[in-house]
Amino acid sequence: MRVIEEACDLQIVKAILERSNRKWEFMWRGVRISAPVLDAKFYTDFFAHNITIAPGDELQVMLAITQERDDRTGIYTNVDYKVIEVFKHIQRVRQTSIPIE
Repeated sequence: MRVIEEACDLQIVKAILERSNRKWEFMWRGVRISAPVLDAKFYTDFFAHNITIAPGDELQVMLAITQERDDRTGIYTNVDYKVIEVFKHIQRVRQTSIPIE
């Protein structure tokens, strides 16, 4: 077993709005993954209303990926994910309407 840390962008599908080890759902490289967000500073900013999140928003994070090696093939498979640090929150782009007079 090995753990790889990777800086990446995750799109929020489902958020857990409390400090816990419950897993959020994200899209990462076109694949749906589940991972807890373990960054205490992120939650402090969230509860202070410095950050407001919604489905489709993006988080730039450090993702810890746990991999297991298949002894027969030597291929590593991702088995677990954890968001260990959130660097930046990006709100999804929303279309605005143009008033027509």
